[in-house]
Amino acid sequence: PAPSYKLGEVASVTLKAPYDIELLDERATRERRDAEHDAVPPVFDLVVDLAGEQHEKLAALFEKGRAALQAGKARRVAGRTDPESVARVGAVLGQSLPEECLVLLIEKGFPRDFEETALRLQGSVMQGRIVASKERLPDDGSVLVREVRSGRMLEAPFAQLDEIRDIDETRAALKQQIDQELPERSGAERRAMASLVGAFVASNLTYNASETERRRANAVVSVPQVFMRIPRGRVIVREGEVFTQEAIDILGKMQGGGRMRVNWKALGGNVILLGLLVLFLNRYVQAHLKIFRRVKNLYSLVLLVTLFVTLGAWIGVFIADSVADRMARPPFNDPSSYYWALPISAGAMLVTLLANGRVATVCSAFIAMLFGMVLEWNAQATMFALVSSFAAIYGISKYERRTAILKACALVALVNMALVFALNCVQNGFRPATSGLFQLAAAASGGILAAPVVSFSLPILEWLFNVLTDIRLLELSNLDNPLLRNLSIEAPGTYNHSIIVGTLAEQAAEEIGAHALLCRVGAYYHDIGKMSKPDYFIENMRDGLNRHDKLSPRMSSLIIANHVKEGLRLAEEYNLPRQIREIIPQHHGTRLITYFYSKAKRNEDPEIPEIHESDYRYPGPKPQTKEAAIFMMADSVEAAARTVEDPTPAKFEEVITKVSNAIMLDHQLDECDLTFSDLGKIRASFLRTLAAVHHHRIDYPGFQFDRSRPRAVEAE
Repeated sequence: PAPSYKLGEVASVTLKAPYDIELLDERATRERRDAEHDAVPPVFDLVVDLAGEQHEKLAALFEKGRAALQAGKARRVAGRTDPESVARVGAVLGQSLPEECLVLLIEKGFPRDFEETALRLQGSVMQGRIVASKERLPDDGSVLVREVRSGRMLEAPFAQLDEIRDIDETRAALKQQIDQELPERSGAERRAMASLVGAFVASNLTYNASETERRRANAVVSVPQVFMRIPRGRVIVREGEVFTQEAIDILGKMQGGGRMRVNWKALGGNVILLGLLVLFLNRYVQAHLKIFRRVKNLYSLVLLVTLFVTLGAWIGVFIADSVADRMARPPFNDPSSYYWALPISAGAMLVTLLANGRVATVCSAFIAMLFGMVLEWNAQATMFALVSSFAAIYGISKYERRTAILKACALVALVNMALVFALNCVQNGFRPATSGLFQLAAAASGGILAAPVVSFSLPILEWLFNVLTDIRLLELSNLDNPLLRNLSIEAPGTYNHSIIVGTLAEQAAEEIGAHALLCRVGAYYHDIGKMSKPDYFIENMRDGLNRHDKLSPRMSSLIIANHVKEGLRLAEEYNLPRQIREIIPQHHGTRLITYFYSKAKRNEDPEIPEIHESDYRYPGPKPQTKEAAIFMMADSVEAAARTVEDPTPAKFEEVITKVSNAIMLDHQLDECDLTFSDLGKIRASFLRTLAAVHHHRIDYPGFQFDRSRPRAVEAE
């Protein structure tokens, strides 16, 4: 059986609403319906033509009176009008008048001037609003007056209630008006005039009971039931408090369950809002993917992070409510103070590290709205989440050291404290101070807690979505990496070439806003395939013997091109990231192996099948990104720069221009988003770097060597 609660009894436990519910509030519903019932004004029908009808009746009375006198209906006895004559004339008139008034009219012969004055007074008094009784009039407010004219119903509110008189008040006012306007007449004549006109005063305003009740009934029916909304986790009664009548009523209704319902409208509204957020987030990400190809499943990544942060916030709110319920003293018993300790900024930080700041900014707006939704659409919570996330994006824009996360979280903590302080000042002037200081500490904790959340989640998301982060690139840039160590031992010339290419590519990427760290690290691995046959590449020929002298040009070209396949095999074997694996074939694209193709054309034998240029090209694909395009140019420029005798900036500039033009004319840059502006910046960067690497040195006595000896032709 359900427990029973008594008024004034002390609660042994804290009772809270288990979920969001709505209970019918009968008292509030009844009060609201009574208010709507009383707000409907009473309806009165105004007989517009009544004044004219009464005017005609009064005029007819005078005509009948004069006709009766002419017919001899009245005679005088002993100088006075015979009572029987008065009765006969009264019967002809058909109107009950006081005897004094009727005698005066008979004696004066129903005079014309008396008639005109009576008609004027009667018309004046009937222009007002006259009711039979005032008991249906409200004490204040207005009444609804309906007029029927020419078959049309006109109605309008009438608020001058003091201008509405009943019949007795109207006759009293008439008598006062006669005394003021007819002082020259005798008292008997004034009394007769008041009696005569008063007999033709009638109520022209009639209370319409049926119409009034119909309208009030419609107003009551239109008032919806009032429901008491109880959010999940709301404390109905705390441990140690006494049960109030309101708490007992709420608990009784919750236990009965007959009038408890889920707010389906609110639920439907939230579902629609969530659907719109998901839709527009998808549209933005799909549009952004046209220029951002670093993460293939970017939408899934952003959606997962958003859901992860929202779910974490929901759990955090539940924990905060539970902790606050167990605290007796303020400010520790206020659950809203704990909300500032939630690491909402972790979501923006993760998206920045895994994608970029632009996507993270949009994602932060969605996370802020969802966080506000979790806290019952709290505007302050939404603003807090948005600004905190922006601080995280700004703080983690560059992640080149592991301490970057700690620095970013420290910045978020400071921003959170400033934001909570400002919100407190706006809301309550930072009073009480103890509550404000506790909230500041919670806000700082929210920034600090983001560090372990990001550190724990980042490797998982990086592996799950195959995302190459800066920290992963920094790990791969370690020259003690087994693959790079083998490259330096087995192909030292290639290793040295890769280091210089990395420098060229990194500086150029910085100039055009490409991923510079990827360019530097990718350069270390772009030629790892040469380790399978290092002696067949000119930079590794240590004994001066050229292995290609004994091979046909076709075979040599196959060996040269094969280093791409070997590079891909080693990259997969050592589990290198996708972005670095893609650079290995793209940095050569489908370029022609010019040296051996020219050699084959020079040694062409008429009996040998025709030589096809496609047989001497790399398998491709062409560069798909700016980074791959930079690699292609940096690799070729570095190789060509080695052949320059007595290097000068002018010679390097000529080499860079020829190499980049040849690549462009070979249509190798058609599939990437490199612009002519980017190309100019890359050329300038190459020139600066090569001039720094190949700078002139002073001659040391005894160390002059023959500089005129020709260099060996590079095989590739």
